[in-house]
Amino acid sequence: MPAGPEKKNNPPRYAGILVLFLIVAVGGSVLVYSLSGWRAPAKAKKMQNPIPPTSEAIGAGMMIYMQHCQSCHGENGDGKGEKAGDLMIAPADFRDAHKMSLSTDGEFFWQITEGHRPMPAFKDKLSDTQLWQVSQLVAHANEIPESVKKELTAENPSAVAAAPAPAASPVRKSRSK
Repeated sequence: MPAGPEKKNNPPRYAGILVLFLIVAVGGSVLVYSLSGWRAPAKAKKMQNPIPPTSEAIGAGMMIYMQHCQSCHGENGDGKGEKAGDLMIAPADFRDAHKMSLSTDGEFFWQITEGHRPMPAFKDKLSDTQLWQVSQLVAHANEIPESVKKELTAENPSAVAAAPAPAASPVRKSRSK
């Protein structure tokens, strides 16, 4: 029998185009997700922290921060913890006084409670009291009175060392909007 034209087993051109399209689509999705706002619902924005800012509450917030937040957000809250480099999205820098002043206590509580990739949700890991304590620490790290810092240093020096460092400019006193 006469040999007909040989058929080559080359993948179709369309397979390459499809792969390229998928790469662009996934990359675009990741970009859109990372740039999308992490906005708390209006109800959360209005929530008031029920925990008074006592040295005990701030100290408890510091301990929670050390256990659950420091590895990503850093020892001083700069967003450069030991795991930060492994994340697609950089952790927040709590020392940015302007950015921190734009959120209410309720928003911080909601964000920590619900999480947003790559940050995990803590609603099943911490009690509401613990969530408010660490929210208070993060939201008001720049406003912790020196007397409270000294008292906490005497009680637990490592907890104070791990607290987010104050920002260069002061944060406004009220967090409710």
